[in-house]
Amino acid sequence: MTRIRVYADTSVFGGVYDPEFQTASQAFFEDVTQQRFALVTSAIV
Repeated sequence: MTRIRVYADTSVFGGVYDPEFQTASQAFFEDVTQQRFALVTSAIV
C-alpha cells in the first residue's frame, strides 16, 4: 500500500494542545503512527 505523504507545519503539532483541534489532531497523529500517512516536515519552517 502506498502511503500518502502529508506535510505538517508547526500549527499541526500545536493543534494537539488546542481544545478546538485536539481530537482531530490526535486522530491525525494516530494515523501517522499506524503508518497510514507519511509525515513530511521542514527544518526551515
